[in-house]
Amino acid sequence: MNIISQEARKRQAVIKLARKKGKSFAAQKYGVSLSSVKRWDKRYDGKDWHSLLERSHRPHSHPRQHTEAEEMLISKAFWKKYERYGWDGVYAEAKANGYTRSLSGMIHAAKRLDLAGKIER
Repeated sequence: MNIISQEARKRQAVIKLARKKGKSFAAQKYGVSLSSVKRWDKRYDGKDWHSLLERSHRPHSHPRQHTEAEEMLISKAFWKKYERYGWDGVYAEAKANGYTRSLSGMIHAAKRLDLAGKIER
């Protein structure tokens, strides 16, 4: 049994005790916070421990994410200017063609697109 399922089974035991003797008692007995016990109790479906597994904290989307057009602009500017002028040249080329974001944002997007890795290989 891995650590994730062990933790979920512990949470199930905490919830079962909380439903018998009270949430405060269960929190004190197992050494967890009362707010955690309340959160787990809301999430627990009453059948098995799978409902108490950890969930991802990763967001579904980002409101300021680069658009496809901006990524294409970065890519074209990168292949045109990076080798000779570096990131400053790429940024100047992108700005001249309508890019409106910061230099660091552009570099981050280019690295996410793996443009810099293709040059270094």
